[in-house]
Amino acid sequence: MACNCERKERLAKLISDIRMDKKITYMDYNATTPVLTESIGAFERSCRQNWGNPSNCHTTGIKAWEELEKNREAISKYFNTKKENIFFCSSGSEAIFAGIHAILNSNTFFISTVIEHSSVLKNIIALPKEQYHLLKVSGNGMINIEEFSKVLEKNKEKNIVFIYSPVNHETGALAPIKEIYRKAKEYNALIFLDAVQAAARLSVIEWQPFCDIFTLSSHKLYAPKGCGVLALTKEYSPGVSSADKVSKTLSELNPFRFGGNQESGLFPGTENTPAISAFAKSIEYLELNLKSEIARLKTLTDEGLKILQSLPYKVVLESPENRAAGILCLSLPEVKEIEQFMDFIYLKGICISRFSACSDNEKAASEILTAMGCPLERAEKSIRISTGIYSKRDDYYALADAIKEYFKQ
Repeated sequence: MACNCERKERLAKLISDIRMDKKITYMDYNATTPVLTESIGAFERSCRQNWGNPSNCHTTGIKAWEELEKNREAISKYFNTKKENIFFCSSGSEAIFAGIHAILNSNTFFISTVIEHSSVLKNIIALPKEQYHLLKVSGNGMINIEEFSKVLEKNKEKNIVFIYSPVNHETGALAPIKEIYRKAKEYNALIFLDAVQAAARLSVIEWQPFCDIFTLSSHKLYAPKGCGVLALTKEYSPGVSSADKVSKTLSELNPFRFGGNQESGLFPGTENTPAISAFAKSIEYLELNLKSEIARLKTLTDEGLKILQSLPYKVVLESPENRAAGILCLSLPEVKEIEQFMDFIYLKGICISRFSACSDNEKAASEILTAMGCPLERAEKSIRISTGIYSKRDDYYALADAIKEYFKQ
């Protein structure tokens, strides 16, 4: 939830006894990830040794600038782009907002889907209605390519931008990334990926070659909060009329705010060098371990689903078969009051969620499941389980035991 202060104050009093001496079972990696010890070390070293302002030309500034550029190079290398195409900001949401407004003009037309994260959807629907179209999705979370083609054709004289997430944050549904890219490029459309979840769930080669711009968030990738990335994969031309268009780089596009020249003027303000250092260290870990971790999570998620569906209560899998490893969206139709159920689970020290952490009403039906055609009685009783590098089989058993205890009350 984004904000529900009264409920949080009530729960804070109730859970004060489990903060220190009861085991926490964390199964909400899509909301935020634990921070790697190595990343904490990189953050602390940056605070102690290179605490200067990287915009300064004196000794402390130069040392901080060198660290900043070293980390920019490491991150760009992992994501297979030039370091000049990596722009640091404070969060994934800020990166998405900045990216949208960087390419926005009177001739820009955005296409997205009805199941995107609020940081995409709320920015898109704030535009004039004639400047966007939201694609509907099927029961497995997939867009209709025929509808997509019709929208592209109808707006072919405009600068089209298709913005979406390859991995749905609630259901884990995997988009047909290559098919979308091929169709979009028939109309010279720009592909803008919200890769905040994809970067933790897919190898880079599966999504990065099929976009022009993407965004990242450090705290979804085992680093501290406070570092987002807006990145360009290649030079591109948003025009549609001529074959020899003048290339533009992201730095030549419009900033959404003004101030200093940090990050080529796109994100004025002193860079968060400790958070960036920690993020680069987490990327180093992922480079070595992500492939094997994805395979482990796939097995773990399948085993976890079996554990939960073996309960003597109805547990419905709402995630499609084609989903990212580590994400399960389930519904529990026999639960009477979902907020009461979630409170019970929280008080058992188990951390799961229902929607994105940016959502503000845990009682509501899932808008994503509703858009996928899920019956309301299930969409109102859904939960999201998302696991990661520290997750294990025992976590699912702990959740299963808590569910059994809830129904025995």
